[in-house]
Amino acid sequence: MSWASFISPMVWGIAAAFLDSYFHWINGMSEVADEPINIVLEHLPEMRADVAAIREENREMKARQAAVEDMFSFLVSAITRLQHSFDRLTERVERIEKRLGLIDAPAP
Repeated sequence: MSWASFISPMVWGIAAAFLDSYFHWINGMSEVADEPINIVLEHLPEMRADVAAIREENREMKARQAAVEDMFSFLVSAITRLQHSFDRLTERVERIEKRLGLIDAPAP
């Protein structure tokens, strides 16, 4: 047996062991690389449900905001009507006071 024939099987054994460990490492890396994708895919339905719930809450808040705006508009108009009523009552009281002579009429 020659020295070259002895090294050749040893080199092939080392190369085979290296390639085996390399392919095992690559396969492990692909499993690790697939894991984050799988984690995202696992949580995606929950995330979609959360987004749907947020959208529903947003719709409800918009409806409530519209109701508050309507109520505010109603209150502003009611206050305006009350101010006009108060002004008319003030004018009537002033006229009554003038007729009764309770206040002096302004000089023309």
